[in-house]
Amino acid sequence: MDYKLYEKYGPIISDDESELIFNELNHLVSEGKAVNIKFDGVIAMTTRSAKRIFGTLHSNLKSEKFYNLIRIENASNTLQEIIYDSIINYISNTEIKG
Repeated sequence: MDYKLYEKYGPIISDDESELIFNELNHLVSEGKAVNIKFDGVIAMTTRSAKRIFGTLHSNLKSEKFYNLIRIENASNTLQEIIYDSIINYISNTEIKG
């Protein structure tokens, strides 16, 4: 299933929108649906938003299921780094607290 961020939220993903995005994606993957998250037109996302969306999804699904169900398409190199860093940061913070 294609999930077009720009069409729903515009070029900048805010912290408030990240909660909505997480809830929508979490619902889809909880039904076992693979999701192609299309970043066409998205130019910015905060680390906090990425951590809420991708860090939490990665933690909930675990690595193998996350990478089987979540596809990130057409994200700029900067957005890819933010997403990657947010997952690593989420994992690191969870391990420290655990």
